Amino acid sequence: MKIDRALVLQTFLAETEEHLATVEELLLLLEARGPDAEHLDGLFRIAHTLKGSASTFGFHDIAGFAHAWEDSLEAIARTRAP
Repeated sequence: MKIDRALVLQTFLAETEEHLATVEELLLLLEARGPDAEHLDGLFRIAHTLKGSASTFGFHDIAGFAHAWEDSLEAIARTRAP
């Protein structure tokens, strides 16, 4: 089965653009309201999704970045845990 690489890239880019718009919204909310578990969780879910999608499509550099971002968010969550 031949995969249409252009279509895969187009799909990945469209989904990533949506995720990055949400990241911007969440970061602005965090800046305005301070740390919030729900917003941090949202950022973590996006990082996790981006990591998986990038890895699936063979975009290993992006997956590596998303993995590091995910690790950073986990570290923030640990410092906020009771």
